[in-house]
Amino acid sequence: MTFSGCNNLRDVYLPNTVTAIGEKAFMNCLKLSNINIPESLTSIGDSAFMRCEQLSFFKLPQTLTYLGSGAFMSCWNLMRVNLPDGLMEIQDQVFFMCTKLDYVTIPNTVKRIGNNAFRDCGSMKTIKLPESLESIGDWAFYSCSFSRIEPSTSLGQDTPEDGTCLKLPSSLKHIGKYAFAEIRELTSIILPNSVKTIGELAFSFTRNSHRNLHTLVIPASVEEIGRYAFWHGTTYHHPDEVGPFTDDLNDVYCHLENPVYNYNIFGNVKDKTLHVPAQSIELYRNGSQWNKFKEIVPLTNDEVAMGILPLNGATNTQEVHYSLSGHRIDSGQKGIHIIKYDNGTIRKVVIR
Repeated sequence: MTFSGCNNLRDVYLPNTVTAIGEKAFMNCLKLSNINIPESLTSIGDSAFMRCEQLSFFKLPQTLTYLGSGAFMSCWNLMRVNLPDGLMEIQDQVFFMCTKLDYVTIPNTVKRIGNNAFRDCGSMKTIKLPESLESIGDWAFYSCSFSRIEPSTSLGQDTPEDGTCLKLPSSLKHIGKYAFAEIRELTSIILPNSVKTIGELAFSFTRNSHRNLHTLVIPASVEEIGRYAFWHGTTYHHPDEVGPFTDDLNDVYCHLENPVYNYNIFGNVKDKTLHVPAQSIELYRNGSQWNKFKEIVPLTNDEVAMGILPLNGATNTQEVHYSLSGHRIDSGQKGIHIIKYDNGTIRKVVIR
């Protein structure tokens, strides 16, 4: 807590002999806007720069191996951060309420993103997650601004700058509760075939009467889905009484052979169609909560074998259709299409 509460401190230059910044060292230095971090630094303690409201940019050295919980919490003007190689974990609340943070690089050494790590980072539209990542904590990306959540191998989504897409790596196993809740812009949730557990209210949305979501794909790897994981509405215990809450989600694609049981996962789905493996239809029709869908139909062979989604017609954007060889084709032509939308989204679909 060496400089904690020094409200008039504006510039800090640390010598190369410094290897660690202690807990709460610069907390509440409200005017601190410039800090020189030496290449010798290996550790930044818990809440070290918490509420340094004028801090907008800094460079972390490659020697850094530990970044403490809440280290940059409530740094409202912080915009860009490059995290160094060597970090194994992003601790809890590190960038919680960094409302202007819009760009972060995460090294391939990170295996876990902690609870509330990027919560309420409302400017966060894109971030490249490492292929080493195994766990995303509770509330980690709550109320960020992603428009799509898709696997890192999604066609045409090879760079984090493409649109506002959060790309989940094929190493990811756990998604915590509320991890991606209350994201207004979210239209697509396609989870990689590595995810095993999805926490309660992980992708829920309760702030607006209309939700933009139109694509939801649950992979075969999932073993547990928490309560209200994909909820839309405000009344948890009475899903048929959610009032005027509407969305663009007509179809849910679930690749699980055995339905995962839990108290209501989706909310009101009486106007939606559930697509499941053909051999599992009766299990879903007799399954608690899953049987509330308007209709339960089999996934097609193409969808099962290739993971291709049929065009659901939910998007209002202009589109251009291409063949697999890259030639432009008519939108009504039967077969496999590569469709590019004017918002930058690229999707592979089957037209029948």
